Amino acid sequence: MAKVWSVSKARRGRQRERSRARAQRETAISLLYLVPSLIVFSLFIFYPLFKSIYLSLYASDPFGLGNTPFVGFKQYEIALKSQSYRDGLGVTILYTLYTVPLGILIALGLAVLANLRVRGIGFFRTVYALPIGVSVGAASIVFLLLYNSRAGVLNYFLTSLGLPAIEWLTEPRAALWAIAILSIWAGIGFNFIVLLSGLQGIPEELYESARIDGANNLRIFRSVTLPMLMPTLFFVLIVSTINAFQSFAQIHILTQGFIRIGGTQHYLWRAVDQDGNVLDILVQRRRDKAAAKKFFRRLLKGLQYVPRVVITDKLASYGAARREVLPSVEHRQHRRLNNRAENSHQPTRERERRMRRFKSPGHAQRFLAAYGPIIGHFRPRRHRLTAAAYRETRTARFATWRAVTGVAAAA
Repeated sequence: MAKVWSVSKARRGRQRERSRARAQRETAISLLYLVPSLIVFSLFIFYPLFKSIYLSLYASDPFGLGNTPFVGFKQYEIALKSQSYRDGLGVTILYTLYTVPLGILIALGLAVLANLRVRGIGFFRTVYALPIGVSVGAASIVFLLLYNSRAGVLNYFLTSLGLPAIEWLTEPRAALWAIAILSIWAGIGFNFIVLLSGLQGIPEELYESARIDGANNLRIFRSVTLPMLMPTLFFVLIVSTINAFQSFAQIHILTQGFIRIGGTQHYLWRAVDQDGNVLDILVQRRRDKAAAKKFFRRLLKGLQYVPRVVITDKLASYGAARREVLPSVEHRQHRRLNNRAENSHQPTRERERRMRRFKSPGHAQRFLAAYGPIIGHFRPRRHRLTAAAYRETRTARFATWRAVTGVAAAA
C-alpha cells in the first residue's frame, strides 16, 4: 500500500511540474505578443508623458532658448494661483457637465430604441452610428455655418418664429452651449455603439423571467437592464469625461477668425503673401461688402502695387468688393487655397490669450498692425528644420532683430 501511495505521489509531482512549465511557457508567449504594443506605448505615450513632467520642472524663456534652470514645482504653483487658469478650469468642468450626462442619456435612449426587434431597425442603427465616421473638423465647419449669426439656419428658424436671433459664438453662455451641442452630436455615434453592444449582451432569459413575474417595461428597464448595463455605462462615462477634458478642435475652429473686445465680436481681415508672411491686418466689426472694400483699399495703399492674383475664402463680400476695387485682378476661391491665411490667425489668438484680451479696437489694431508683419521673422518653418537647425535659426534671427532695432546697444 505504501508503494502504491509513493508512486501516485510521484506522478502527481510530475504533473504539477508539467503544469508549471506549461504555465510559464504560456506566460512567456503572452509577454512576447505584448512586446510590440509595449514598444509603441513606451515611445508615444509613456516617454512623452515622463519627458513632459521632467521638462516642466525646468524654466526657459518664451521662445525655448537660453539656459533652463531647475525650478521644481514652482511653475505648477504659478499655474494654480493664476486666475485665468482657474477660470479655464471652471469653464472646462461646466462644459463637461453639459456634454457628458446629456450625451450618455441621448445615446442610451437611442440604443434602447435600436435594440427593439422591428423591421428595418438596421437602417436606424446605421443612422444613429453615423456621427462616429465624421471628423470633428468637418463637423465643426458644418456647425459653424449653422451658427452663423446672419445667414445661419438656426437663426433663420428663430426669426421665422418671431424669436430674437442668438449670437451663438460671441455670447459666452450661448457659445458654451453651442460647442457642447456639437460635442454631444459628435460623441453620440461611439456611445451608441458601445451601449447597444452592452444591451445585446444581456441574456434574454432575464427578461423572460421578469415578464413571467408580471413586471412592466419600466420595471424591467430599471431592475434588469440598468444593473446589467452598469459596467458599460461606467466605461462610457470615463471615456466621455476624458474626451470632454481633451476637447480642442471644435473649440478652436468655432472661435477662430475673430476676437472679442469688450464683449463685442470683431473680425480679423488679414492678408498674407505666397510664403505665408502677413502683409496687413485690419480689425473690423462687420464682414460685408463695405468692410471688404475698406480692407482692399488699405492693402493697396500700403503695398504700393497691384497683385496679380487674390485668393480668399468663400465669403461673397470679397467677390463683390474685388469687382469694384480690383477689377483687373484674378480672384480665386477654394477651401484649400486659403490655408496660409487661415493658419496665420493662430499666432494672434495665442498672443491674445497671453495678453488677457485686447482692451479696445484701437489697441488691437495698433498691436496687430505692428505684430503681424514681423511674426514671420521669428517663426521659421519648423516642419522643414531639425531641432538643432531650428534653434540656430531662431538665435540668428533674434540677433538680427537686436542689431536692426538697436536693443543690445540701448541695453
